[in-house]
Parts: sequence; C-alpha cells; structure tokens
Amino acid sequence: MVYNLPGHTKGSIVLLCPEERILFTGDAINHHLWMQLDCSLPMEVAAAELENKLFLMEEADVILHGHAKGFDDSSLMQYVLDGMKEIIAGKNEDDMPYSYFEEFHAMFHPFTVDSSKQFENYENGIAYQINNIKKR
Repeated sequence: MVYNLPGHTKGSIVLLCPEERILFTGDAINHHLWMQLDCSLPMEVAAAELENKLFLMEEADVILHGHAKGFDDSSLMQYVLDGMKEIIAGKNEDDMPYSYFEEFHAMFHPFTVDSSKQFENYENGIAYQINNIKKR
C-alpha cells in the first residue's frame, strides 16, 4: 500500500507491506531527517501530514528507512513528530548549527528515542531552516 507523506520533499511516499508489517519510509521518516532543503515543506505542514499518518504505527511493527542498516521500531514516527512539534513551538534554544555539502548551513534539533527500540546508534535529529517552520 502506498501513502503520500510529503515533508522532506513534496513527493515523499511511504510503502506499507501489511503481510510483513513493514513500513518502508525512504527519507520521509528517519533518525536524521533533512527538512532544510528548498524542496522541503514548511515544518507545520510536514508535521500535520505526519500526524495524519500515525495510524501506520498500528499497521507496521518496524520501519526500514533510506539510511537504515536495520529495522527500527515504528514508534520512530512519533519521535520525529515530537521533534517537529518542539521546533514549531519554539523549543529550539539549544539547537546547533548544521552544515551540509560543505557550503550550506541550517540548524539541527535533536530528538530523543527509546534506545531499547532501535537497532543502530544514530544521531537523532531534524535539520531545518529557521524561515521554514511556519506555513508559507
């Protein structure tokens, strides 16, 4: 089953394999989410889209994302959403500068996950631009 999940990019999708209870999320949901790109939706819009797809946590036990070395618990969706909501609410005073491709700069907002539910040690967080938090 295919579900639209715009945010990281406008055309992001996730794929549910109900028989195996696996959600393939590509870059739409992962431990190090890039929301700072010109093609990323505003954080408020992306958070609303993700919140509308939280029912998938009941349909899938695990997530396999685009940068995974193994499966992650489907609760990663909630952790990413919680991080987005913190950014939107202005709880970003401890966020750090973030550079990518050596010439681009953004901010990085760490989020917490239940370490007993993840298989690899990731740097959990969301990269974003300050001017891309609210709806355009």
